[in-house]
Amino acid sequence: MRKEGDSQVQNTRVQKWKSDDPNDDCSMPEDSFYDSDRPGDAESSGADEQFSLELIPLEQVCSPLLKAYFAESMTGTFENLFVSDIAIRVREAVASLIAANFTSYAPANHTPCGGGFSNAQIYETNFKKISDSDLVIFHRNAPSSGMGMEAEIAAGVMVPAVILIPKGTPCSLMFPGFDLLVIATIEYSDVNDLSRQLRAALNEVVNRARKWRTQRRENLRNLQKAKIGPELQSARILRGITREAMVEFTGMPGEFLRRIELSIGGIETLTTSQLSQLCKAYGVTVALTGDAPLSVYRKELNELPQPVQASLINLARFIQDRELADGGNAPAGRIHDWKILKLWKHYKESYDYGLVGREALDEVRTASDWESLYDSTLM
Repeated sequence: MRKEGDSQVQNTRVQKWKSDDPNDDCSMPEDSFYDSDRPGDAESSGADEQFSLELIPLEQVCSPLLKAYFAESMTGTFENLFVSDIAIRVREAVASLIAANFTSYAPANHTPCGGGFSNAQIYETNFKKISDSDLVIFHRNAPSSGMGMEAEIAAGVMVPAVILIPKGTPCSLMFPGFDLLVIATIEYSDVNDLSRQLRAALNEVVNRARKWRTQRRENLRNLQKAKIGPELQSARILRGITREAMVEFTGMPGEFLRRIELSIGGIETLTTSQLSQLCKAYGVTVALTGDAPLSVYRKELNELPQPVQASLINLARFIQDRELADGGNAPAGRIHDWKILKLWKHYKESYDYGLVGREALDEVRTASDWESLYDSTLM
């Protein structure tokens, strides 16, 4: 076959396809052919007619589909049949337009108003779906407190957004205040106008959604490099929670949590929703938008007196040193959580209520001090 631009290009057709194999990530748009008509059609001038060949980059052909979440006012449109009908048409038009590049999830199709779902079920489901998405499409068709919560979640986990606004629709003053990563804002007059504008912006939307997905994964790798395990461990000790209890709170295996706390792996494999779940259980906030090393913010620890803060960090350092003594393969039970929590509770209570020997309590307890106390304390 001759290269594109040669004076004679073979009468060649390239068919778009979509694999029937659910495990096959190579997905293409479902249109039958590209720019030219089928051979033999009335408009075709015969076998000698020349056709141009559209070349598609390999990474575009075989890239896995992205995930899109479609947010819209549900309570505000549920009882208004006219607005509800337009919302359905917009939702279906958007899903059709992005189908070649995104799988889409719309709460209106899965947890609709009056569907018998509890508030907790809806929140947990939507939180996970947004966190694991690559794009959130906000249809600001009516004021909505639910959509405001969805915007806050999307901003928190760095999922970019496209905002669709029917012309003349009022908006909550809170919505523009969210620190969303907005790729495009489309004001439309009708569904046809929306389709035209979205089609024109689609390449930019896809490219930037892929870029931010890569960036989120890189941030998780940076988080692993930052070795935040001791900070997570000290946050858990401060809350008085064993690692065994964390297994129940996070739904993650104990050995997996141990590896995260020891900074020897695990964080880089998490999805954004799993990281959010982990942070919630440990009572910390992780900054995902800055440069590495990324930090963990713990309100309770930051409010402690400086000697107590330093002593807690040194306690976590002792645990790290002990469990990593053989390369991180220490047998289970080498460090006993209940013993650690007991030592910390006694120290903290002594500091809070001790009136005698205050000078000694104000001295920072070192990792060696904690090691001596641990080894000399009975269970």
